Parts: sequence; structure tokens; C-alpha cells
Amino acid sequence: MLQNLAFGDPEPLGEPVRTLLGQAAAVGVRDGRDAEIYFAANGSTAVFHCLDLWTGRCKFRAEIPGEDVVWGMTVGRDGRVYLAGDLTGVLYRYDPDSPRLEKIGAHPADPFVWDLAPRGDSIFGATYPNARIFEYDPNRSAFRDWGMADEREQYARGIAADERYLYVGLGSTAGLVRIDPADGSRTKIHLPGVTGKQGFIERLWVFGDHLVFQVQKGHMHVLDLREYRIVDRFEADGFACAEPREGAPGVDTGLRLFFTKGTGLYRWEGAGRIRRLAVLPMRTCDEKLRIKAMAWVGRKGTRTPGGAGGGADGRVLAIVTNYGECFLYDPAVGDARRVELEIEPGPVQVQALAFDGEGRLIAGGYQRGLARWNPEDNRIEWELLHFPQTEGIAVGDDGSVYFGTYTQAVIYRYDPRKPFRPLPGFRGPGANPERLFAIGEGQDRPFAIASGDGFVFFGTVPDYGLLEGALTVYRPKTGEIRVLRGIVPQQSIVSLAYRDGVVYGGSSIAGGLGSRPVHDRAELFAFDAREGRLLCRFAPEIPGLGVPPKMIGELAVGPDGLLWGIACGAVFAYERGAMRLVKSRVYFPGESPGSLYRPPALRFGPDGLLYAELAGKLVVIDPETLEHRVIDEEPFELLAIGPDGRLYQAQGSRVFRRSVIRPAEGET
Repeated sequence: MLQNLAFGDPEPLGEPVRTLLGQAAAVGVRDGRDAEIYFAANGSTAVFHCLDLWTGRCKFRAEIPGEDVVWGMTVGRDGRVYLAGDLTGVLYRYDPDSPRLEKIGAHPADPFVWDLAPRGDSIFGATYPNARIFEYDPNRSAFRDWGMADEREQYARGIAADERYLYVGLGSTAGLVRIDPADGSRTKIHLPGVTGKQGFIERLWVFGDHLVFQVQKGHMHVLDLREYRIVDRFEADGFACAEPREGAPGVDTGLRLFFTKGTGLYRWEGAGRIRRLAVLPMRTCDEKLRIKAMAWVGRKGTRTPGGAGGGADGRVLAIVTNYGECFLYDPAVGDARRVELEIEPGPVQVQALAFDGEGRLIAGGYQRGLARWNPEDNRIEWELLHFPQTEGIAVGDDGSVYFGTYTQAVIYRYDPRKPFRPLPGFRGPGANPERLFAIGEGQDRPFAIASGDGFVFFGTVPDYGLLEGALTVYRPKTGEIRVLRGIVPQQSIVSLAYRDGVVYGGSSIAGGLGSRPVHDRAELFAFDAREGRLLCRFAPEIPGLGVPPKMIGELAVGPDGLLWGIACGAVFAYERGAMRLVKSRVYFPGESPGSLYRPPALRFGPDGLLYAELAGKLVVIDPETLEHRVIDEEPFELLAIGPDGRLYQAQGSRVFRRSVIRPAEGET
């Protein structure tokens, strides 16, 4: 049968998922008067923008070659903008006086740059996965490698500087390191209630004698640098900006911090004193303002020394969010207005791909974006630019589509039989999609979803630095949620299948990013959903497999009733009752598993054949004989089989369709 199959060439269908999202922004002032916003938008290729702060008009735009996301951006003492992404290890510079984006060169640290900060004339960077620090000196056009901030951690997540020291925030075990550039010495600063906890110190600012830093995206801390004592903690959504105050006899020069929480703008006025100032007119469906830049600028047409300052003396606070929104808060008026920025949504990498029960293709994007596409009419029926990053998609037995999203393993549901109605926060009567619940329990990435008999199951990778994944059992009719950690101790659950009251799962030895595996082989398990008990758990032994699999790929119950799975270049089938190995074959010995999170695809087609991802190849397998054919040698990232029997694949931001001509069927 395999030899009689014919496959069409991949037909490009376009780039279905778009978003308007940026992880780095800055505000600059030229000649003390011209205020500009610098914004790096995510995309299949990231794009740098320079925009007029007052009008939102785009003054300059350029692609950033080889990068999809930029996290590190800062304005140097020379007034030029420095930026670096997460893939190439290249530092770029934008000069507002002669608008062009210049490639400076490859820095000597890790390619993933989390943060950049100026110190004197130099620019310092913090990187992953070896927590390294680098310096670029524009006067000498030279890089310097400062080595690891901490040898035990992978993330140097944030960096700030004063005249004497560098301060580096660490993770995935939170810590703070002070580096003295005079001699390169490191000092670990103990922070009660923070140091040694799971998580990150990920944004830092020096304001006079205080270091302000963010912990776990939600808690701001103020550290007195004279005594190295935390003077206050308060909830905030991740960014702080000081109100500079000019010293004079009889004038209060105390630190005041502006920050956001929800849609509100607040001012911290000292330990325990917080005042709400304004509501920012956001328009997205998100529940938080994720701020990427805040800065004081002189009112339009006025000149302020260095373009800095604050208060009601002719200055306004510019606020830029990761969704390309800009707000100007005027303390003299006590209100904020919105500035529309000329930033167009762009296509992003497809992160998840599946068909719903009505023959529509659902595609989720990295790091945001969701779209429903009609393959017959070749059109997008709807899109959500700011929907959270989707790791897994599956259809429940009630016809609803379930989404497992990152971060914090939040579960959403879309009912294709009801009107599309995206409400703020995806909450409220009639919201569709709707936010159901967050799994919690230290879980972060729900890659695996299965359903049947009124159950929906989610398998998750835990949060950063953690190893214990979970199986979550959800009953839509009653709303009951059970989170079962440690089904496979100290491993993630990345694949699931369900049949006749039993959910079958496969694990990965990897935990959350920043953790180190403690086991060397993945496991299979069977769990009785009705009785709520584990039936069995074991490491599969596949004949001919030279190394133990570190991850079990997708699982499926075939037309023959067997439990089929994929691991490390091999396909196997178990008799479900006794969990006895019935058949297996190693197709590509020594295959590297690549990612230990997203399981390799294994899907049964309407012809009863297995379509699988093996060694980056698209392969079709006869489950009776285990003979196979390679359909495509090119690596691909995702696979879905349409109700028409055609194959849908994703590569980067693009989706392709491939016809399958089957014996006695003609083209389907």
C-alpha cells in the first residue's frame, strides 16, 4: 500500500498567525526636544521601529536579520540605541542623527541577550544560558567578556549599573550579584525572602542610593544601597520609573517611583505609601499592562536639560507597553492620553497547529497570536493578536477546542458553534474563547491534551527551575479540576492519549527551563480516570534502541486498539490491557530528540496509516508491517491531518498543505 501512495508538493498557504508584540522598547530625547520611541516588534523576522512620541508616526523601520525576538535594548550616553536579540548573538546600534540600523558585531557571551544597560560610555549585556556578562566600548569599538555572573545559574536576566558597580539579577534560582568592574570581583547580595527561591530577579534600576528590582513579574523591591537593606516590597506589573527631583534647600528629594498594576498608574512615595494616579486607556484583551519603557520627557516644544526630569513643571511621563501602546501621563492634569503608534502586526512562528471539529485549522503563535483559518476558502475567519502563547490544542468530545497556554499553564476553551466574542481578559458571560482556569501547582507549559468520556486531560512541563510535571484531570460538566503532580516523579508529562476510561501518558526527563534532569530515561504510564488511580508506570524497553529515550513522543490509540508511540527514532505499539510491547521498529538509530518539550508528531490518517516525525523527516508507516516511506527529507515543526486527509505542516511562520493520493481513492 505504501508504494502505491503518491504525495503532492507542499502548497504554501501563507502565514496565518500575526501579532503586535515587542519585548524591548526605549524612549529617547534628541537635543532636549525631539522625543522618540524605539520599539522592536516580534516576528518571523523582528523589526526595529523609531517613532515620534507625540504623533506615533513611524520615522524609521528596519528588519533585524536572523532575530525573532529582541529583549535587550537601551539608550547609551552617546544618545544612540543599542539592541540585541535571542538567536544570533549580534549587537546592533541605531543612530537617530543619521537614521540607520548598524550591525556592530557578535558579542563574546551567550547568543540570547536578556538585558542591556549603559555604564559610562559602555554598554553591558546579560545573557542566557550561561549567565554571562559582556561589555561593548563604543570609544574603542571593542567587546569584552566578563564571564559568568554566577557559575550555578543559567540566567543573567537583568542588569543595572551605578558609578561603581554592576548589579545582575539571576534565575531560575533568584539571586543578586554585584560586580566591581575595577577588579572583576563578584559579591552575592543576600535578600531575605528572595535569595534562593525558585524564580528570577529580572528587571533592575539604580535610582540614586536605591536599587529597585522585580521578582517573578509581580513584586517590586526597593533596596537601600547604603545599608543593603530592603526598605519595601509592593505588587507591580514589572516596570518602575523614578520621579527625578532637583535638590534645593527645603525641597524633598526622596525617592518616588511610578509603576503600573492592572490598568492603573501608581506612585510609590516611601515605605507603605502608594497613591493611585490615573487609569491608562488600554485596548487589548490582556489583564495587565506589561510595560517595556517609561521615561520623563519635556512637553512637546519645550526644552529640558538632557530631556530628563519629572513632576508638574512642564514634563510628562511616557509609557510604552509590549503591545505597541503608548500613554502620556501629565501630572499637571492628573490624567493619561493615548498615542497611536504606527506599528503593523507581523507574522510570527507557528507554535501549535490543529483542526477543530468543523474542519477549520487553528494556529497559535510564538509568543502571542491565534487564528482560525478556513482551508476551503483560503481565508482567516478570525484572529487574536494578543492571545497567549499556545503550546497544545485539542478538541474535546463535546466539540469544544481546548488551548493549553504559557505562562502559568492557563487553559482556555473555544466553542466553534457559538459566536466568536473575545472579551477583555477572555472572561465574562458569552466570552468565546473563554479563560477556564490556571493549573497552578508550579506548572507552566501544557503541551499535551487528550479527552474522552466527559474528561479533558492536560500534561504539563513545570515552571522555570522545577522538575515535577503534572497530569491535570478536568470535567467540563462539573468544573472539577484535579492536579496530580509526580505521576512520573521529577519529569514532565508531554504526551497523552485516552481510551475506555484510561489515560496513557509519556514523559520527558526535562523539567522547566533552568532545571537539570535527574533521570536518564523517559517513562510511560496508565492512569484510571474514573477511579483516580495510577495503574502502571515504567521505562519502555525498545529492542534495537541503543540509548534510553529521554522523551516519549506523541501517543495514539490506533484502529487496532493498540497504544502507539514514538521515541528516539523508533515507533512502538503496546497492548493496552497488560501494557505489553507488541511490535516496534527503530528507523533512525541514534536520532537526537532535539527539543525535550514538544513531542514528535504521530498521527493516524483516515487511511489507517501512521504519519510521523522521525529525525526531522515526514514519514508514513504501515502499522501492520511497520514498513515506511520518507515523504519529505526537510525538517518540519508541526503536523496536522485535515478531515480531507491532506497533510498540513508548519515551518517557521508559514503553513503548507500536501495532497495524498491513495489507492482506489483518487486525490483526497
